[in-house]
Amino acid sequence: MSDSGDERVASELADRLGRYRLEAGDIVCVRAGAMGPPALVRRDQAGWLMSSNVIRLRCREDAQVLPGYLLAVLSRPEAIDWVRDRAAATAAPFITKAVLESQKVLLPPFDVQQEIVESLVLLRERSTAHRELAAAITRTRALLVEQLTGSRTSAIPPTT
Repeated sequence: MSDSGDERVASELADRLGRYRLEAGDIVCVRAGAMGPPALVRRDQAGWLMSSNVIRLRCREDAQVLPGYLLAVLSRPEAIDWVRDRAAATAAPFITKAVLESQKVLLPPFDVQQEIVESLVLLRERSTAHRELAAAITRTRALLVEQLTGSRTSAIPPTT
């Protein structure tokens, strides 16, 4: 998915293709080519038209499965390898919805799924905070070196 805004279709065409509109919480998986982890459609992406190169998974309300939980399960390295193995069995890597549907998914009770999703969100937030802190420390270190050495260059003048 791309939110570059470069690819657009006429609103009349988009209206005719309504069944291909994505909703927040949909999961999209690459159908052909480079098989990578699936992606969760964000609220700001709702209404986008899906590409013919993706498979959309939509959790039914009565299915008692959280999209965030399903995304986590399908994003595991083992699950991605499972998809790649089946896609590689064709001349060009390609996976069908039927094959993807045959992947087994452990489905704990809804409240357990919710706990798992909340824990994963917390871990992602902490990971992001740590990455941002590390980047800030690196920038601060570079500024400090610049201030302490009085130089913007990293070259040290030769001594005579």
